[in-house]
Amino acid sequence: MKNSLSKYLLITACTLFALPMALQILSFSGNYLGGHTEKTPKPIWSLDDWLSGNFQSQSEKYLSEKYGLRTAMILLHNQYQFSFFKKTNVVSVIIGKENYLYEEGYIDAFIGSDSFDEEGVKMKVKRLNDVNNKLKEMGKKIVVARAAGKASYFSEYIPDRYFPKRKKNIIDAYKNALLNSQLNYIDFNDWFREMKDTTRYPLFSKTGIHWSEYGVTLAMDSLIKYLEKVQNVDLPDLKITSIKTNQKASNSDKDIEKSMNLIFDIENGNYAYPAFEIDTTNKDSLHVLAVGDSYYLSMYDKGFSNKVFDESQFLYYGRMVYPEKKELKEYDLMEIINKYDVFLLMCTESNLPHFPWGFHSGMYELLCKEDIDLFVQNHLEEIEEMEEKIRQDKNWYDLIVKQAETQKTSIEEELRRDALYMVEASYLK
Repeated sequence: MKNSLSKYLLITACTLFALPMALQILSFSGNYLGGHTEKTPKPIWSLDDWLSGNFQSQSEKYLSEKYGLRTAMILLHNQYQFSFFKKTNVVSVIIGKENYLYEEGYIDAFIGSDSFDEEGVKMKVKRLNDVNNKLKEMGKKIVVARAAGKASYFSEYIPDRYFPKRKKNIIDAYKNALLNSQLNYIDFNDWFREMKDTTRYPLFSKTGIHWSEYGVTLAMDSLIKYLEKVQNVDLPDLKITSIKTNQKASNSDKDIEKSMNLIFDIENGNYAYPAFEIDTTNKDSLHVLAVGDSYYLSMYDKGFSNKVFDESQFLYYGRMVYPEKKELKEYDLMEIINKYDVFLLMCTESNLPHFPWGFHSGMYELLCKEDIDLFVQNHLEEIEEMEEKIRQDKNWYDLIVKQAETQKTSIEEELRRDALYMVEASYLK
């Protein structure tokens, strides 16, 4: 009896040890994890790599991603960490109260981070306003849309360690600067918060970072109506034809949760998934260039731009032009300006430190050249003093050098640009 038991135990142990190898050979490693991962390429043997040890280390990394049951082990580990310790291995993901999920950048913007630059905000809005004045002379205009943000919307579930909240944050700074400017400004964040207690379906999900599928549909309809008012046109109508509800979140309503790679769903709710159509019958056309982040991308992916606007393009994070997926630098900026009636700038709270991703700078230097030249003429001594100050600051000057390399411009040109910005900002105080 003992011999039989030992034999079965040995067979079982050998099977368990051999199973991962067998699954790897049969390509059953189960590489279906969510989130962004950088896959290690299969290493190619060479004598130099072998002697340096690079081939061995790369092979070890490559094989570790391919072994059988890898996905199952990762899921089990992540579920254990989450269930017992409320931890996640996903960078920047924060688990809030009652398992509400956030990305930390949204919380930083809401509570007010140390990197917040109030004068920088005023300068960006001032330059946007200057550009808008030039565009109005051409029959065009800028519209700024503040997308909703989860930290502002669900602030009550942010972990206590992030409080007390600072008196100032970048969200309020932009709101105040925009309201005090002549720019057209629509604030979806305030609107969503006003509807929070009365909305029929969730505008944000518990485990996603973007506005919900239902929320983005309401935002699209509202944006159409706002642009109609601003431009005095009759744009295509968005009509919700049906709404399907589900107790389980899907698509972008669970994008953070998906990146955490758990075995079990975090929670159930009452999610709404609208079906809609765009009625273009006897409607006006409007040429719109949208500059935005993933919040506008969620609109774009639903066909919003193509169905509502005429010859619309989307400039993703101010760099990548959709639908062509080409870099902005491949285009003539003046041709782009001439092509569109409205320049829609949309940003959520976590991306406000980078908004509008330098797009306004190119337009400012192109359209406001006479004003810039006049300012330089009147403040040349101050600008030159600032240039010298930058040269004496090694860290700052090194950034100028890198910036010149990236933009393929001269160091002196980038130096003048930064000095001009600093002097101009000093007159806003």
